[in-house]
Amino acid sequence: MEAETKKWIEKHIDKVVDKFRYGKLKVSDPEWCPCFKNDKCHAIGLADMNCFLCYCPHYENDKEEGGCKINNEKGGWHLSDKLTTGRIWDCSGCDWPHKEENIKKVLRKVYSIDGEN
Repeated sequence: MEAETKKWIEKHIDKVVDKFRYGKLKVSDPEWCPCFKNDKCHAIGLADMNCFLCYCPHYENDKEEGGCKINNEKGGWHLSDKLTTGRIWDCSGCDWPHKEENIKKVLRKVYSIDGEN
C-alpha cells in the first residue's frame, strides 16, 4: 500500500471509530441496526460500546459450533440438544470487539500501519 494512503487512513481512524460509537450511531442512523429499536445487543459494561466490529474477527466461523480464536474468557458455550453439534459459541458477554483501542489495532493491522502486520 502506498505511504500516502497509509497516512490518510491513520489520520482518519479516530473519525471512523467515533462514527461507530453506539450512542452516536443509534441517533444518527437508527435504521443501521435492528437492535437500535430496543437496547444494546450485548449487555456488556462499556459506557459507550463501539459497533464498528459488529462481527468479531476472532469468531471461528469455519466451525459449525463456532468458537473464539483468542480464547476470551468472557465467551462460553451455549448448550442445546436442538443444535446439531449440541453447542454453539456465545460471545454476547464479550466486549473485546467493542473497545475502541482494539478496533484501532485491527484497522492498523489490516492496513499494515505502525508496524502492525
